[in-house]
Amino acid sequence: MRRFLLLAPVLLLVGCATGANLPPAPAQAERLPGANVLVVRTSVEPLEAYRQFARYLASHGFELETADETLMLIQTDYRDTDRMGSSARIKINASVEVAAGGAEITTRGRLFFAPLSSEDGMEIRNGGQAGSMQRRAFEELEEIVSGFPGGTLLYARQ
Repeated sequence: MRRFLLLAPVLLLVGCATGANLPPAPAQAERLPGANVLVVRTSVEPLEAYRQFARYLASHGFELETADETLMLIQTDYRDTDRMGSSARIKINASVEVAAGGAEITTRGRLFFAPLSSEDGMEIRNGGQAGSMQRRAFEELEEIVSGFPGGTLLYARQ
């Protein structure tokens, strides 16, 4: 029992680690610890990539809260997660920019978990223990973004 009491704070800190203290890293194909940005590179022109990604998110159950075609910004409303039950919801913020040979769609996610989150939710990162709320939220975000057709998925930390 005494060992457990001594180890409990350490286990708690390790379980909550999300990679928030890691330095920024540019977009790369390897899944980065602490990645908080998912980038999709596509050969489609930026405006068309923006329109396709907005339709893609809507077809996956996201309501578009803000969609600015001029600035090529998309913000969805929170949607129930597939992996964590009805008390957890995620939203996606995306921007589309010109890139060599096409466009880059930069995405970030927010997680709202009813008993623990502020009204604004918390940033989704590749971190936490296997099966943790943070890890499952990242995996769901990754699954959604990687399913966008015609793009290459990259990971970044900002």
